[in-house]
Amino acid sequence: MAKVLLTYDIKETSATIHQELKNKLIDDYGFFSDIKGRNKEMALPDKTLIKRETSIEQTISFFKAACEDVGAKWTRFIAVDYLEATFNSQDITRIES
Repeated sequence: MAKVLLTYDIKETSATIHQELKNKLIDDYGFFSDIKGRNKEMALPDKTLIKRETSIEQTISFFKAACEDVGAKWTRFIAVDYLEATFNSQDITRIES
């Protein structure tokens, strides 16, 4: 089985729903938020997680179950096999004028 990258959007039904869902996916369904690319930078959006030793179908099933567990309403998601990538982001708080 492969590693699957999951990124998603949910409706903001409460001030804590995003963190509740993320915690549920990590704590109860075995997802990880530490996603490293070839360049070892962590640069993906907060609502992007990885699940190891799984399939795309199983990842989607876990995601939907976690949404149901916490009462989150998903609007969209993508789950893809993850081998390796190079990614980065610019932290605008570090830019000096």
